[in-house]
Amino acid sequence: MRIVEASAHLADIAVETVRTDAVQSFIKQETVFVDLVTEDGNRGTGYAYTIGTGGTSVLAMLRAHLLPRLIGADARQIEYLWHDLFASTRATTVGAITSLALAAVDTALWDLRCLRAGEPLWRVAGGFRREVPLYDTEGGWLHLSTDELVRGALAAQAAGWPGVKLKVGKPHVTRDVERLRAVREAVGPELEIMVDANQSMTAAEARRRAAAFEPLELAWFEEPLPADDVSGHAVLARSTCAGRRYHAVAEGRAPGRGLQRARMPALPDGAARQPRRRDPQRPLRRTHPTTARDHPRPAADRERPRHRARRSGTRHRLGPGRDRGPSRRLDRSKG
Repeated sequence: MRIVEASAHLADIAVETVRTDAVQSFIKQETVFVDLVTEDGNRGTGYAYTIGTGGTSVLAMLRAHLLPRLIGADARQIEYLWHDLFASTRATTVGAITSLALAAVDTALWDLRCLRAGEPLWRVAGGFRREVPLYDTEGGWLHLSTDELVRGALAAQAAGWPGVKLKVGKPHVTRDVERLRAVREAVGPELEIMVDANQSMTAAEARRRAAAFEPLELAWFEEPLPADDVSGHAVLARSTCAGRRYHAVAEGRAPGRGLQRARMPALPDGAARQPRRRDPQRPLRRTHPTTARDHPRPAADRERPRHRARRSGTRHRLGPGRDRGPSRRLDRSKG
């Protein structure tokens, strides 16, 4: 089913109330719409948005680079088209402008697929469940006072929401903890509380705040670090049990029972979760298929001082003029 028309336009939507998080203010919603028309007359619509800046850049990316490539393409090949567009903008990927533009196109293509099938997206995408648990984030903005956070959380709980998400990132960790503790004490242990730092923290500060949040039984700690800091997120995840509750799809739990959880093993009182460290008694993994027994060191070489292996590798590197025999299996416990 060929695409015969592709267009995009921008709509600025003013907000009723300015909202703030740890890094920005939500002053308006710049919504970019993409419309794709196929030869059978179906029109698929997708969109992406920013919260105040960059909308015109997303629109320019679509009009100048992405949409022209879609004319004549088969709209059923959603995965192929995504990869083709991604490859065509390699110089600007991965970044927010390109990602938002691709998202608007991708959503429009899925809309077309659903229109052709006469089915809703949840069923076309696999239909695993008819319902998913939701949470309320409207009452959790960073500019709100502690009393306003508590009132908002209680109102959400009374309305039947299974969880609320609150913004964190106050100048000092004690302010965040004070606000979260007040909400937890007001709503009790049943309502799930999630927090969102909007990528505002350094790795050290995120670890500090995660440790302070652990007693509050959070469902998750969202965007503590910049999104592309994959290794930083991995280190943070290993260093804390804050926000370690995830919905267990594989367990097949009934929908509508709230945000499901998978708890980390409890630690003894007073114990702190530590990153894994290598056993100093365990030999370093060798990088050569032979061992020291296959190539014994000459007597003259055995009399020379032993050099400590570098921590970043496993090969014992010798200085200029030294015997460069095969790598040996080293034991850090010896010198």
